Amino acid sequence: MEQLNLTPKQLEAIGFQKKEFGNINRYAIGFINGIFYYNPFDSKYTWYQRVEINGGYNYVYLNISSIDDLFKLLTFFQITFNYIKL
Repeated sequence: MEQLNLTPKQLEAIGFQKKEFGNINRYAIGFINGIFYYNPFDSKYTWYQRVEINGGYNYVYLNISSIDDLFKLLTFFQITFNYIKL
């Protein structure tokens, strides 16, 4: 399934912030015990979530194919964000 692709401007309008990991820029938005990431350079694992549990991290790759799916997920985790129209 094709992943939702957003521009940096759209991501920042939603509330994601640019984070540098080595030479790769990713976009992140935090929640109570983790972070949602958008990696535009990986077509298979574009969206993923990092959750901190007992000082360690678990990564969950997400299948987000529409802006509605993204907004539902952010709402479920009670993340403050801005709605945008594509």
